[in-house]
Amino acid sequence: MHPLSPFTSANLILLFHSVRSKAWFADTLRRVGQFYRFVSVEDVESYYYGDRTLTGSCHVTFDDGERTVYENALPVLRDMKIPATVFVSPGVVTEGRNYWFQELRIVRAAVGDARVKEAICDSIGCTLASLQKYSVLSLLKCMNLAAITSTIGSLKARHAIRIEERFNVSVAELREMIDSGAIAVGGHTINHPILSNESDETAEREIRESLEGLSGITGSQVKYFSPPNGSKLDYGDRETAILERNGVKLTFTYSLGFFGRKSNPMSLPRAAFSMSRSDQNRAIVPKILLVPVWGGIRYLVRLGRTEERERLEVRKHLLPARDGVLQCGETRTGP
Repeated sequence: MHPLSPFTSANLILLFHSVRSKAWFADTLRRVGQFYRFVSVEDVESYYYGDRTLTGSCHVTFDDGERTVYENALPVLRDMKIPATVFVSPGVVTEGRNYWFQELRIVRAAVGDARVKEAICDSIGCTLASLQKYSVLSLLKCMNLAAITSTIGSLKARHAIRIEERFNVSVAELREMIDSGAIAVGGHTINHPILSNESDETAEREIRESLEGLSGITGSQVKYFSPPNGSKLDYGDRETAILERNGVKLTFTYSLGFFGRKSNPMSLPRAAFSMSRSDQNRAIVPKILLVPVWGGIRYLVRLGRTEERERLEVRKHLLPARDGVLQCGETRTGP
């Protein structure tokens, strides 16, 4: 039992993206299981809309549907009989595409961030000097999907970069995951834009088609959703209203904290520690014990320079124009 359970609803939702190995994932779940009882997404739904009681409970989630979830997480979840939810973009899965941020990793490794920023300058009409202090991700996450795709596409064409590898599950693999009984499925938009950067029409379509596309794969209504990126900058009242109109009951965000009776089921926090990439297992226990204060600790350690803060600065100085396309607050005179 979590030591805070007698005093608060110390319920936790874990967020993973990729899973480095079966052994690592199994060890992670065993360590988490020292303090939590694993529950299904249906249990969480019943907690808010039925008569379920949850204390010291943990639900496991995955965003994007990377292949390592199928290869490394699914066997462990089946063996340990632990339920989980995977949030996927059906446009990516059904077409066998990569997400834009997966292709960006390869492009950045090939050409470097300076050339990526040059391409962003071409897209939004700014001088390179005006972008230098901002990270590539902070800049791109303030752009709509059409501009992001155009920027990455121009770099691939200009530098003859071919990306053959596919990083995500196929439709057949997704169905196998569902049929296993270990994994439920939730929406993650159709193409993975950051919703707050899109027009009302695009945001509505991305959410609705995501749910409809996954319902076609699962054969049942999809009632759960995770907004891409999922911070307070990316998801708000407009998106909540769209989701509610489309029958969504639970939305899982990127904020950090426990969930309890007072939590908004349409904005549930998750503990995302990048555990699937860099964390050593020995760091997991202190982190899950410190969930209520970990965000503040992380902020202080990084001296307040978080991605969210940087993106707010980008939005202030590179003002968003119509439909989330950034424009520079200056006249561009050169590269």
